Amino acid sequence: PREGTRSALREYTLGLNQLIAGQTAHPRVWSLVERHLPAGSAARYEPHFKAHFHPLWSREDLANLKRQEPEGLLDEWRRRAEGREPWSSLSGVVRQDHDASGTWQELEVGDFDLSGRGRDYTAGMEYFQAARAFGIEGLMELLGLHRNRGGVFLDVLGGDGYIMRIIEATRKMREKRLLAIPVAHTFLETDDAAEPSTLDILLQRVLSMTETVLALLVTAPAEEGERNARLLGITPEGLDVGEPFTLSAGELHALQTERAVAWLGETPAATGLTAILRRVNDYLTTYVGTGQRPLMVTNDISPHMFYSAGLWGFPTREDARRLSRTFNAGSLDGVLFAYGTHHVTGLDEAIRESLAILRPGGSIVVHDFLDEGQVGQWFHRIVDKHSRTGHDFPHLGPLQLAVSLFLAGFRDVQLYEMEDPFVFSVPEGSPDSARDVACTYLLGMYGMTESFGTQRDRFEEILREILSYPEIRNEPLFGRDLVYVPRRSTVVSGRRPADPRAPFGDGDRSLIRKITGLLQADPGEIAARAKVPPEIEQAWFLPDGTRWGISPAVRHAWLDWAASS
Repeated sequence: PREGTRSALREYTLGLNQLIAGQTAHPRVWSLVERHLPAGSAARYEPHFKAHFHPLWSREDLANLKRQEPEGLLDEWRRRAEGREPWSSLSGVVRQDHDASGTWQELEVGDFDLSGRGRDYTAGMEYFQAARAFGIEGLMELLGLHRNRGGVFLDVLGGDGYIMRIIEATRKMREKRLLAIPVAHTFLETDDAAEPSTLDILLQRVLSMTETVLALLVTAPAEEGERNARLLGITPEGLDVGEPFTLSAGELHALQTERAVAWLGETPAATGLTAILRRVNDYLTTYVGTGQRPLMVTNDISPHMFYSAGLWGFPTREDARRLSRTFNAGSLDGVLFAYGTHHVTGLDEAIRESLAILRPGGSIVVHDFLDEGQVGQWFHRIVDKHSRTGHDFPHLGPLQLAVSLFLAGFRDVQLYEMEDPFVFSVPEGSPDSARDVACTYLLGMYGMTESFGTQRDRFEEILREILSYPEIRNEPLFGRDLVYVPRRSTVVSGRRPADPRAPFGDGDRSLIRKITGLLQADPGEIAARAKVPPEIEQAWFLPDGTRWGISPAVRHAWLDWAASS
């Protein structure tokens, strides 16, 4: 990242870490509330404050992670789900005749189980979600989850809910409930006799928008110097008005960087409370209670990940290969395969199952890393050789995934190469550097602690050597408070058509022609035309007729399908 973006990257990931891993959330904000509202009144707002800033799980949860029997896990799931989320959104989606506890017992042992790399992986979980946030945000955009229309989405390989936690943490950062409102200087200096009537207007207008509001009224920001401030706490039961106090420019900046304060407007309100209330209304309309929130259902093919999801109370229902056993046909708004797609046995079958459970117009997004690219080489040259479980899995390229989606019946198929970096940050004064955190997580994530635990300098060299894209000036950055490791991933999306008999659109027809041309062409001709290096040519065109990961049988099936379509 460019020098100017580093602080923003660090603050963003740090904020997510605090929300996800259960660190003390926003101490400056709560300290301000306690100090500057009338004595004892802050307690009235604490439950509402926690409702929006309490992490989805705590450090104690992480420390107590253990594998439970299915019966106990089901009880824990119900306890944690109670009152937390609108699980009623699953009505009509999940088949009522299927018992989830049976699914938990059927899962096969995989390389992510506690006997493999699961324990090391869990140890690095504290920084896990925020480290991957940027790629996940891109996937959510393609899936349509950010379009503010609610819906139910299935994360086929979500394990213990890391994408779900990113969604929730990001939403909580947007739903800030302490509003910093710039006001005319005269408003703060109104004498006590006149103030109640003025504040009564604020009370009546804001109560119609939300039940509980904490507002920090501040004189308009200047370049330097102090400004007057006052806290207002508003609930249906009444109003708490704090005494005026001074707030330095540095203190206001610190509050805003806590990501718990929304600053509404850059200048004082020329028309007084009318403009202030308009900003409050715009904020609450945009960020709080806007329509039905989307619900992410999480699943996996690893017992370790699947059990963990149930322990945290996430709505874990089914593994990757039996989707229609649990979900009603045509009921889901989106299906996502991400980060573990190469682990799925029978991916073509799983994609066909996805089509069956998606509603007409529903989206599928499939993510993996190109075998012949930098990340593929990272897995084959480093992870497979040094992980305690190995990693001998062929990853999936865009051509392979596009063929699978088309043959399953999807339309509007599109191919992407997406930025999907690891980003790590640490708080000021942390005893661990971001470099330490990055190495701990990456080594634990891939089960390589035993291989590189005492050779972190060598491990950093490997990361710089392999996960680097010098042609686009995208290279690893290792700093004391920020680590950035670039990766580029392959993403293919598609949509279930309302009428599978309808003609293909222009985009699909063009892509089908291109794929067909590649699968018909002679390998030598393609290699010469693309100037493919010998080692890549060997990977793309294998002696058994496989090309780009597409087997001869699938190739023939495609050519027959394309001819008839």
